[in-house]
Amino acid sequence: QLDTPIGLLRSTQVEPNVQVGQSVSVAIRPEAIRLLRDGSVGASTFDATVHGTTYLGEVAQHVVQFNSHPHVHLRALELNPGPVARKEARNIKAYIDPRDVLVLQDEIICEP
Repeated sequence: QLDTPIGLLRSTQVEPNVQVGQSVSVAIRPEAIRLLRDGSVGASTFDATVHGTTYLGEVAQHVVQFNSHPHVHLRALELNPGPVARKEARNIKAYIDPRDVLVLQDEIICEP
């Protein structure tokens, strides 16, 4: 389990050298964020607001704000989308599958 700005996340994809309690980076692809229309709750489910949707043929790109941390905005991609929001904000649940959360060891990058 990871304590993140958006809440507790679970992951099954952890780099081998990551230790418990260590500062890490988390990678989540936009298509891994699923918008739940049925109000489901559970692990790795978050209250969110969709602020806008751009339809790109069979794919929709949503701007998602996590209510627990209003400054965190992510883009979520959805294949074969239903209607969510275009211009008006809409409350929704967002789910991130633990298999789609990649935990990476934080690295210090030194510039020459």
